[in-house]
Order: sequence, then C-alpha cells, then structure tokens
Amino acid sequence: MSPFSAVEQRIREIEHEVPIELRVAVSSRPLRSSVGGLRGLMACLASATLCIDLFWLPMPVWLAPVVCLAASWLPSGILARGPWSRMFLSASSRSRMVQDDALGTFRTLKMDAPPAGHALLIYFCTTERQFTILPDSQLERTWPKEHWQACTQRIALELKDRSRTSTEDIARAVLGVLDDIRGQAITRLGPRKPLATSGGLPPDPDGLLPNTVVMIS
Repeated sequence: MSPFSAVEQRIREIEHEVPIELRVAVSSRPLRSSVGGLRGLMACLASATLCIDLFWLPMPVWLAPVVCLAASWLPSGILARGPWSRMFLSASSRSRMVQDDALGTFRTLKMDAPPAGHALLIYFCTTERQFTILPDSQLERTWPKEHWQACTQRIALELKDRSRTSTEDIARAVLGVLDDIRGQAITRLGPRKPLATSGGLPPDPDGLLPNTVVMIS
C-alpha cells in the first residue's frame, strides 16, 4: 500500500464536504539552473588557470577568453544538468526555484482553473528539503495569513528533525494539516451541497481533478 493512501482518502473526503481542489505533489527532481552551471564552469576555469600559473605551465593568453566564450554558447540544458549548477546558487535562489517549480506544477495540474472554483497545492521538493503551500489567488487574498503560516510551521516541525525526508514523513506531515485546511474551508467557503448516496462516500462530484499524490522525478 502506498504511504500516501491515507492522504488521498482524506483529500477525497474533504472535497466531498467543501468546494475545493486539494493536490499534493512530491518532486525528487534536482534543481537545474543554467546560471548556476555557468558560474560553476567559470569557477572551474579560474581554478585551472590559477593552478597553471602556479606551476608555470605554458598556456596561451587567449585560451581563457575563448573557453569562457565557448561555455556561454553551450545549450542551457548541459549547463543546468551539471553537478555544479546547484553548488553555485544561493539559498534564496534555490528557494525561488522551488517556488517556480511549484507554480509550474500548479498550472500543469490545471489548478489555475479548477472545476470546484478553488484550489490548493502542497508541494514538496525532496532534493532541497523544502516545501510550499500554494493556494489559488482568491484563497490567498481571502484566507488569513496566519492560517498559511500555521500550516507551514506545522509541516516544518514534523520534518524538522529528519535527516532525510521520506515519503512516509511527508504523508504524516500532510495529514497533520489537512484537517486545519478543511476547517478553514468550511468557515470561508461553506459546505458543498450534499450528494445522494446509498452508503459510504458518494460518487466524486462532476469535474473534480484526481486525488492521487503526484510524484515528479
């Protein structure tokens, strides 16, 4: 059984109660940055030049500018895939990239125009051990900032002492905030109109997006 089975079931229950789309995405994809890759190549070149100068090895004066110019014309994908691309990025730059990835995932999942009218994505980047809670523009404007801060702090506290974030840790952290999100949604959005059922949960309301946790690699 998937560690996210309980999360997916709880999301389905909440979506039957309130008019909101909830999705969880977990990315194990390394951050890729052409800027960081170019910086890394320049640093390697500078180190190589220094070593050559120290050991008096012959090197034409024009070689360094030519190599720099050639590196600048490399396809961005080659620079971005290098192990050096992350090394030469600041923490704030990496955080912005996680936010950008989350926004891209939000749009890819078609949550910017959800059938339910409101949408919220909880996005994890395991390679950076970072996460973000991304509501749609209306939820972001109308729900109190204290609510988002409380949800963020709760997840951060759950994952704080983990040297390596596992899917089980993420599932446990998400389950911890789903009821808080449900309570806020009922207060702010009101309940969804009940559907007829012969027992158990009713069929999914028409147009709802899937509840499965999205794994990105």
